[in-house]
Amino acid sequence: MSDVDRDLGEERCAPGRKAVDILLSVPEELKERMVNVITWTQPYTGISTQQAFIRRAIAMLCDQLEGELNAGEPFEPRAILQ
Repeated sequence: MSDVDRDLGEERCAPGRKAVDILLSVPEELKERMVNVITWTQPYTGISTQQAFIRRAIAMLCDQLEGELNAGEPFEPRAILQ
């Protein structure tokens, strides 16, 4: 089991972590592609919902980019200019 699997679980955030809602619009073709992937791969991945799929995808891309561009460490929080 990967760190992503262990941290995210199937449906919810890991215990002690706060969840925040985001609005996400995607092209219809991409949504259908995601639904098809979930449908056909659920027995292998354990992912049965769009929410779990999106969470896993976000975590995997963050891990990849941190690994490639920041020595595997999380990036510093962004500066918020007011």
